[in-house]
Amino acid sequence: MVKCKKNVIKTLGLSLLATSFITLTGCGFLSDTLTTIVFSEKIEIYDYEEINVGKTTVSISKGKTDGNPYITLEDRGIIFNKEDNGQITEISVNVNENSGSSAYLYLSKTPLGIDKMIPLEYGENVITPTDDYGYFVIQNEGQTNSLTDLNVTCNSDVIHEWEYEDFPTLDIRTNNSQGVYSKTSYVECTIFANEVDEEEPQMLKGQIRVRGNSTSKRPKLPYRIKLDKKASLFGYASAKNWVLLADFMDGSRMHNFSALTFSRYVRKGGLFSPTPIHVKLRLNGVDQGLYLFCEHIDEKDGRLNLSQKAVWNKSLNDINFYMEIDNTCLDDDTLKEGEDFFQINNHIYAIKYPKKEDFEEELSDGSINYHEKEFETFFTLLKEYFAKIEDMFIRFKDKDISFDELNKIVDCTSLAQYSLIDQFFSEKEHDVRSFKMYKKADERLKFGPNWDYDADVMNIPYFGYYVLNPYKASQYQPQRNLSIASTWGKILYSDKDNGFPLFKEQWNRLTTEDINSFLDIVKYEARRISKEMIEECKMWMDSNYCAAFDNMKYALEYISSEILYLSGHYSE
Repeated sequence: MVKCKKNVIKTLGLSLLATSFITLTGCGFLSDTLTTIVFSEKIEIYDYEEINVGKTTVSISKGKTDGNPYITLEDRGIIFNKEDNGQITEISVNVNENSGSSAYLYLSKTPLGIDKMIPLEYGENVITPTDDYGYFVIQNEGQTNSLTDLNVTCNSDVIHEWEYEDFPTLDIRTNNSQGVYSKTSYVECTIFANEVDEEEPQMLKGQIRVRGNSTSKRPKLPYRIKLDKKASLFGYASAKNWVLLADFMDGSRMHNFSALTFSRYVRKGGLFSPTPIHVKLRLNGVDQGLYLFCEHIDEKDGRLNLSQKAVWNKSLNDINFYMEIDNTCLDDDTLKEGEDFFQINNHIYAIKYPKKEDFEEELSDGSINYHEKEFETFFTLLKEYFAKIEDMFIRFKDKDISFDELNKIVDCTSLAQYSLIDQFFSEKEHDVRSFKMYKKADERLKFGPNWDYDADVMNIPYFGYYVLNPYKASQYQPQRNLSIASTWGKILYSDKDNGFPLFKEQWNRLTTEDINSFLDIVKYEARRISKEMIEECKMWMDSNYCAAFDNMKYALEYISSEILYLSGHYSE
């Protein structure tokens, strides 16, 4: 074999020696068969670049610094291939003496996937992958110059056409291509829902608006869809209202998916929990990337099943209601204290159902009876009810009332389930926002559904932006994972006689089959979206593939470690 061509490319402070090998037989050249990419020196600046050599596209990514000490490591970066490529026949990596075990090779069937991890030792590491893997990531996880040079050899004549699962897609076109930027005003639209393996998309009429609180202020906007008529989308039960979660602050796009999926296992056979799926969104002809699609939590049938007629004729005990602790009400100019929310102690209570407009009655002559006095009475009694709930938890904490007395008024099992899910994901905000609860007539107050896990979870502090380096940002300490954000959940958990045993009972309802099924779903979904994360990262993460890979890997590692930790904690 004769080396016949050499090109030197300079980029990112990294010297790339791209060498094609050809076979010399007799007196003629036969074919280009092997392509070798050699990397030397170190990546010195924070940036991203692609290098095309033969039929292989290889990428370099370094986390961009913004001065935040939590999110950057001095020499952290990855080198990876991102497209269908020749069969990898050999990978050789030289690791310098000071790096220890901070460099790793990951092999996968999908870009940025993690099917096999190989620690790289000091000196030269030579790996011959099997045909099962078509993609590699080589990562420097340390603060030293771990990777001094890298050599990847691919067979250019054997191109792997890896099969990827298609994603359901939503193609939404607003009337006159009107932009969607408001949380209060819907925009008329036509929706084309493309099921996987369906030849023709489902065409629906509806409206779309921005949704969310802090997420509505991010570059990638979340949306709420309201159909003109009930319809089944992607196998869900028929309904009008749906949500598209952007997950912009989650660099893995796995936090909400994992938490909402886990909730369905913890609450099996009980309270309604949304079922999340990843879809691809196209809005007015522009690709928006991956979104998490699921049911909008509301009072309607098939969701919380709280809808009632003529609520103005009912006493408080006969009215179904749905509430949320949400301090963002104070910053929302569209909401009015004394009508949309009230405050007790440190909690802001938002009324989700019934709202003031639900007290409006259309009379036979077409006029409207607003039943304002009835709503005012309802509002006053509702506030008094939650003042009583607040007082009961304080008295329970002080041992002034028994567990049985508390449990007669609030459903402690649903509170334990809610708090257990928060405990698992180390959720930090549910004492001030997105803490949902509801009550049906003549029943106890119940807690849930669980919601809002994109940021300030998994021991990663809230930054309002995706985290470049979750390992550096993480405040992981095992004992912290036993903390619960919700004041009420914390009080219940701290009760050693009845509360803690209830938490333990709910955890141990999870069978080995449940745990394995949940882990399989999460790992499968991470692998499934890994190819789409290439475009997602390009659109919404400044091409920071290092951050995307780290966040996906961190999420999987966190979930696995939490299962082991809490299984041990609740087996004692």
